[in-house]
Amino acid sequence: MRAFRLASGVLRNRKVILGIGAGSLITAGNIKIRNDSKFDAFFAKGFPDELQHRSLFSVLRSAFVYEICSRAWLVKLSLGAMSLCDVFHLSFLYNPFCRYTFYKHFCGGETPQAVMATMDTLQAAGITSCLNYSREVDLDGDMDVNKIASQGVVPPQVPVPSEKNQKVLRQIADKAFESNMHIIDMATYKPGTVCAVKLTPFINPLVLQRYNSILNQYPVESACNYLEHLKSPELSTYEVSELKKFWEYADKLCQFAKEKQIPLFIDAEQTYFQDCMHAVTVDLMRKYNKEVAIVHNTYQLYLKKSRKIMDDHIKKCVAEGWLMGAKLVRGAYLNSEPRFLIHDTKAETDKDFDSAVEAIIAAAAKFAPGDPASASDPIASRKGKWGIMVASHNKKTMFESVNLAETKKVDFTKTSFYLAQLLGMADDITYALAYSQRNQQPNFCIVKYVSCGPISEVLPYLVRRARENIDALDRCKEERAYYRQALRRRIF
Repeated sequence: MRAFRLASGVLRNRKVILGIGAGSLITAGNIKIRNDSKFDAFFAKGFPDELQHRSLFSVLRSAFVYEICSRAWLVKLSLGAMSLCDVFHLSFLYNPFCRYTFYKHFCGGETPQAVMATMDTLQAAGITSCLNYSREVDLDGDMDVNKIASQGVVPPQVPVPSEKNQKVLRQIADKAFESNMHIIDMATYKPGTVCAVKLTPFINPLVLQRYNSILNQYPVESACNYLEHLKSPELSTYEVSELKKFWEYADKLCQFAKEKQIPLFIDAEQTYFQDCMHAVTVDLMRKYNKEVAIVHNTYQLYLKKSRKIMDDHIKKCVAEGWLMGAKLVRGAYLNSEPRFLIHDTKAETDKDFDSAVEAIIAAAAKFAPGDPASASDPIASRKGKWGIMVASHNKKTMFESVNLAETKKVDFTKTSFYLAQLLGMADDITYALAYSQRNQQPNFCIVKYVSCGPISEVLPYLVRRARENIDALDRCKEERAYYRQALRRRIF
């Protein structure tokens, strides 16, 4: 398991930086946010009002973050500077800078009190929190994942690590387990709160990747049987032991979530882990989604095979009598995935994503047992319902999702419906969605994905967000425009 290669900016006095940033914001060209159509008018509401209630320092900080994120060269320079600091063990140079800028903007807090304050703020705006302990684990950077993916290679059996390394791996797993249990418990603080969980810290990633390669040899229809395939003769005694411990951690989390009645969304991973994630999550849904959808799988629709996998899981849940839980995303690992696994164009990804959303909503209306008594207050009950989350920063997707809800294509007596964005990103979408449900009985949940934990453990998550923003510069510039407008209103 490799050491994290983290990256972002160079340490300076944050007040000086924000001051300089503010100057460039105010003197910048007169950028207007379009609202010349029904579509644009929908998203012009909500967020401007929200910004008026934030402190000047909060607006300045967020504006500064997006001034950086909207310039690819500056993001890359900052990432490189942080990587260089890591080489020489000088992370203390950038930690304070990140803490008071990017961490404050994109994360919910390091302490329970800070996270609860974030939850309070979101709830006051009509937004539900999805809490997540954002510890990320990955493979060694030297592994040729393209070769493994293209040739269907199953790596050799994983050598048994030294006693010292096994202890380190177990400490990482135990810490992640305790933190996730704490997050689930914290979710009970606000009714309706949900949680997202990354399972990768619970296992030696080399074992996880190897089991993933073994599962990838099976047809889609039979691959999603995590426990059944542990009998494979290709697995060593050590690997089976690791995979059983992995299941035990995940199983205990889901059991605790069921006791607390907190929906869990299992995060997607890179493709060299994802078949294993599908398999373990389907087995968990089989066990825990009998009466209420507790466990939810994630489907990354930028991958060519994801739609087929989702359709197969729907068939299984109908045939076996459990409730489907699903989060639909386009995908978050574009820069690290083998290119041939991903749709050739964004238009193809959009088409697959949109059709998947419509298909699973229609399937829920047809097959979910539902709870007819919940018609007057759909959010209050999840009994007998499928859980469906559409997670996207795409305005068209969100607009069409609201349209599906308003035209009654979403049967709210059979579906717990969530529309979600990340904290600190696509706020114009989130607050517009919240505005659309203001002064009326809400039919669906508007969700912010709230990452929390010590900054040293969350930094890999922040770095991934920075890299994602490089691929979404137009979106960053659009969000930057809101902060520029807010500053002009206050100062002029």
